[in-house]
Amino acid sequence: MKQDVNTAMPLVSIALCTYNGEKYLRLQLDSLLAQTWPNIEIVVTDDVSTDNTFAILNEYAAIHAGFSIYKNTVNLGYNKNFEATITKCKGDFIAICDQDDIWAAAKIETMLNGWNKTAALLYCSSKKIQSTAAINVHQKPAVAGYTGTSAAALACLNTVEGHTAVFNRRLLQSILPFPEGIYYDWWLGVTAACNGGVQWIPQVLVWRRIHETNAYEQQQQSVQQKNSEWEKHLAAFLKIKNIDHSSTMFIQQCLQLLHQPAGNREWYHFIYSNRNTFFYFKKGILSFWSRIKHSKKLAGRLAAGTGCI
Repeated sequence: MKQDVNTAMPLVSIALCTYNGEKYLRLQLDSLLAQTWPNIEIVVTDDVSTDNTFAILNEYAAIHAGFSIYKNTVNLGYNKNFEATITKCKGDFIAICDQDDIWAAAKIETMLNGWNKTAALLYCSSKKIQSTAAINVHQKPAVAGYTGTSAAALACLNTVEGHTAVFNRRLLQSILPFPEGIYYDWWLGVTAACNGGVQWIPQVLVWRRIHETNAYEQQQQSVQQKNSEWEKHLAAFLKIKNIDHSSTMFIQQCLQLLHQPAGNREWYHFIYSNRNTFFYFKKGILSFWSRIKHSKKLAGRLAAGTGCI
């Protein structure tokens, strides 16, 4: 991390949460310290680790300036731990960070230099890597992200993953506190869309490590559980300050169809009518036909109870 801070550049706070992450933590910390953006602080909250994670954090903080290290007295879980961490951040922008990923050295610089100056949140693409795999810095995004100010698109399919996000400090007043029982990054993305907009940076700038103790990857859910989870998130999104009317109507229709439950005809009519919202990530010359095809497939799965968003 460079120390010749250019005061014309806004301070970026990297909000890092840790829990029993000793195996890969050093590699991630090294990638944070290698960031080419010169004005950075690293704010870390450890969620009562029982391994050497906290010792590693203190080791780095003793050598490198710009670290603020905290430790919870009780285990909060990742949602509440991220909430606690970002409240301690001082930066004009806040970047969410997982303990076991790897960041491209120019991640923050690339994202902020590409900022359209209006979006409340920026996010890039990431790629999964196995625990021992080498990083391919030339990889391209597999799926397009969303840029805009409508909550409806992200309410169907969230492409804003926490570890890819950098958001304006002004967004804090709209996102906190995180509602109970929902994914904080899904909430973050939809709330940002309603309060300034989101902007996708079309580059892979994070490598997300998949391993035996990765909390998210270990989750196993049935179709019914996933649809119930989607329904819970939709209900929460309706309470977001400044949500636009069209998104409100869209979400209410989704909830109505989930409650009925709707048949194939009802789902297909709704999805087809809103195909550009459901399948915003479908790009290219064949995207029109692809959206029609996927409208039929998704409607069939939802009506039969064998699929989810």
